[in-house]
Amino acid sequence: MKNQLQNIDYCRQQAREHDPERYYISLLASANKRPGIWALIAFNQEVSKTRAVVSEAMLGEIRLQWWREALEGIAAGTPRAHPVVEALAHEIHDFLAIRRHLDAIIDTWSDDFGGEQVTLASIRKHADGTGGVLNAAMLLILNADAGASQLDLAQAAGRAWSLMGTVRALPHELATPSSDWQSLLSDAAGRPAQQAENMVSAVLPTVRKLLASLESDIANLRDALPDARRDAALRTVLGLVPLTELELRAAKRVGDDLMSLDERLPGNARKLLALMKYQFWG
Repeated sequence: MKNQLQNIDYCRQQAREHDPERYYISLLASANKRPGIWALIAFNQEVSKTRAVVSEAMLGEIRLQWWREALEGIAAGTPRAHPVVEALAHEIHDFLAIRRHLDAIIDTWSDDFGGEQVTLASIRKHADGTGGVLNAAMLLILNADAGASQLDLAQAAGRAWSLMGTVRALPHELATPSSDWQSLLSDAAGRPAQQAENMVSAVLPTVRKLLASLESDIANLRDALPDARRDAALRTVLGLVPLTELELRAAKRVGDDLMSLDERLPGNARKLLALMKYQFWG
C-alpha cells in the first residue's frame, strides 16, 4: 500500500509540474478518479518527452518500444517496476478499455520521428493522436460507459488544446535546428531564414491557417457545452475548452508578432479562475 501511494504521489507531482492545465482539470473530478487521471498524464509526459530527450530516431524508437512493452506487461498482469507503469496497472480499473488509446499516443510520437512535412493536416493529425486521444482516455476513466459521441467531443477538446500548444511552442521551435518547422524556414531563393522576423514570415501562412482552424473547432465545442453540462464526466474533460479559448485570444492579440506570445499568455491564476467560472456557470 505504501508503494502504491508513492506511485500515485509521483504521478500527481509529474502532472502538476509538467502539465498543470490537465492537473487542474483532474481536480474537477471525484477524488477516487484522480489517481487514474494522474497516471495517464504522467504516462503522456513520459512518452511525449521522448522527442526532447532523444536526438536520433533509432534511440527514440527504443524508448517508445520500452513503453509498448510496458503496456503489454500491464495487460498480462506483470507490470514493470516503474512508478508510472505500476500506477497505470493499479489505478485504471479497466485498463484494456483504454489500452488502444495509450498505444495510439505512442504510435503518434513514433510517426513524429519520420520528419513529416509541417502542414495544417500533419499538425492536426499529431494533435488528434496525442492530446485528443489522451482526453478521450481521461473520459473513459471518469465514465467507462461513455458513448461514441461523448468520446468524439472529448477528443475534439483535447485536440484543440494540443493545437494551441503547437502555437504556444512556436518561439522555441523556430529556434531549434532539429525542429520539423525548419523545413518552412527558407526564403524564395531556398536559403535558410536566419533573422527572427524572417523565420516568423516563413511560418505565418501555416500559423494563420492553424489559428483559423482552431477558432472553428472552439466554436463547435462551445455549441456542444450546454448539453455536456448534464454529463459530469464529459463536462470535466471539456474543461480544456475555456483554457484553449484564453490562449487563443492571447495569440490573436499578438497577431503576427509570434515571438512575443509568451509575454501575453495567461498565468495559472487566470486559468484557474476560468475553470471555476466554467465549472459553476458554463
